[in-house]
Amino acid sequence: MSMMHIEEFNELCKEKQFSTVYEGVMWVAVEARKKANQTGNLLLHSEAIDWVLTGKEPEVIKILQDKKKQRKSFTRAYLEEILSYVDDKEVCRSVKDSIYESKKCNHLIYIYKDVQDDSRRARIRVLTRMIWYHLV
Repeated sequence: MSMMHIEEFNELCKEKQFSTVYEGVMWVAVEARKKANQTGNLLLHSEAIDWVLTGKEPEVIKILQDKKKQRKSFTRAYLEEILSYVDDKEVCRSVKDSIYESKKCNHLIYIYKDVQDDSRRARIRVLTRMIWYHLV
């Protein structure tokens, strides 16, 4: 802990009514670990400790959030671009659902909404794979 955060730490110990300094240090460490885990460990541990002690969100968090938004808007735009050439609305809906569900699960999943025909299901698989491997 740097010298500039000793005052914040002492105030935190008074506020939380820790019985010992070690209890306060452990609490800060646990909370900092939670903050680091929330960012997928892209946040340095020292930045996470600063965040816990000062309450100020690091600039890195804002940058990461902006990148997530950009990635989501790119995915949406790319899907719309590719699927604009497909006239079959059920196929389009199935491909979109397949991509979004695959992103949630981090692996490729095919969803066939109201599509029973084998040739249309094959088209869904081809389009989904094509989009998935471009995005990943």
